[in-house]
Amino acid sequence: MSFIMRYWRIVVSKIPAFLLMVVAFQVSGCCCRGCCNALPAGGSGSSGSGMSEAPTSGSLPSLVASQVGPFRLVGTAPVTRLGSSLSPGVVDSIGAVYEGPSGERLNQIILAYASPVVASGRMEIVYQTLATECPGKRLMRSEVRNRDGVVLGTQVVCDQSPQHVYWNNGRVLTFVTAPHPSALVFYKASKI
Repeated sequence: MSFIMRYWRIVVSKIPAFLLMVVAFQVSGCCCRGCCNALPAGGSGSSGSGMSEAPTSGSLPSLVASQVGPFRLVGTAPVTRLGSSLSPGVVDSIGAVYEGPSGERLNQIILAYASPVVASGRMEIVYQTLATECPGKRLMRSEVRNRDGVVLGTQVVCDQSPQHVYWNNGRVLTFVTAPHPSALVFYKASKI
């Protein structure tokens, strides 16, 4: 069993029900009440650039950076299964594991959709689900803008531990999970 698969197996027990990732040995779970059920299978290293405006063509591995702020890429894995709420319209996907400066692990899933409209619709599903599951004032929503101030998408943060940050940028929807406050630190560093 590869390191990535062993790591994903350990992570499953630490992620709340709304972001439970299902690993390659077929453990079932739910994410956003069944909206993702991401199933990574195997893994390898990758490099690329951080988030700016999402490309309209090309492959998602080019969006997985070898370093994002203080986070170093450990490896990537294909997402082989998504729940019914997020899977319609997905044209590409990838999962990544990063390690932070204190040894904390961060999980990232990137989904590319056929259009920005589809990605925005899936982001609204994520927000509506989190609105019922993220307690009180711990749910924050804001716009994702490029350097010129043009709105590219939405960002949603479930600010608890583990922390969850979701954002869409054009036709790409990304979510990260890590111990608090690492997920938000990763998001901010990915915009540089």
